[in-house]
Amino acid sequence: MSPITLTLCHGTDSEFQGFNVNECNECGAFGRGFYFSNDFELERVYSDGLDPVVAKVTLQNPYILNVNLPHDEYLAASRIFRPVRHARERIIGLGYDGVLLRQDSYVEAVAFYPRQIDSYGRRPDFPIPDERKLQNILPFFQLWGIQIGFGRRHHNT
Repeated sequence: MSPITLTLCHGTDSEFQGFNVNECNECGAFGRGFYFSNDFELERVYSDGLDPVVAKVTLQNPYILNVNLPHDEYLAASRIFRPVRHARERIIGLGYDGVLLRQDSYVEAVAFYPRQIDSYGRRPDFPIPDERKLQNILPFFQLWGIQIGFGRRHHNT
């Protein structure tokens, strides 16, 4: 499998000094790791109003979750993360180096290692790419029957 490289953002309200696995907690839905998404505004919420950190994330062999699967299939596919404690170690033990989740046009990536992340820092002017700029990932998702788009997610109110 070819590496998957995405430009995404990471929300944090702390003074950003880089990604350190020892600073990760196990509260995320997929265990300890560095969480990124293509939703700039959502990550701004996690940043307590600050601009999120923009980064290029490269995953060699991610565990893929498609939230648009029928409910029973999604539950079966996500069961590996329960309990969340030590989920990262279980996934790594199976040969995966992160998680890639897709729900409609929303994409979330969890990198397990700092070496998978090339940070651009807090960049409000940095555009999150659309699918025309991400041709390397589209065939990968299409193999799995996944249609994908990038940009800011629209929230229903």
